[in-house]
Amino acid sequence: MYGVEIWGWKEYAEMEAVQEKYLGWMLGLRKETPGYIVREECKREKLRVYTGKRAVKYDERLKEREECRILYKCWKEKKEAGKEHHKGRQGYYERLGYAWIEIEEREKWG
Repeated sequence: MYGVEIWGWKEYAEMEAVQEKYLGWMLGLRKETPGYIVREECKREKLRVYTGKRAVKYDERLKEREECRILYKCWKEKKEAGKEHHKGRQGYYERLGYAWIEIEEREKWG
């Protein structure tokens, strides 16, 4: 999960599959056991949920911390120039069932 705050908007199905296989192997389950059962047995969320939450918290912290100038400046440049970051964030919220327009309005008004 190193650096998840930076790449957390994306969904990596390969990492999810490896984690589920490993957890199933540790529990001694059959290979045919569905991933959702493995996650429920271990009381774990999908990686995309966990990484997305951390990325959202990181973005919120950077917005508030202008005193940490280097990080704030990098975040602001990435936000302004990087449409990939914006698309990833929008996709994350839409996967969760939120309307992107609503999120933008709430951010605008604080």
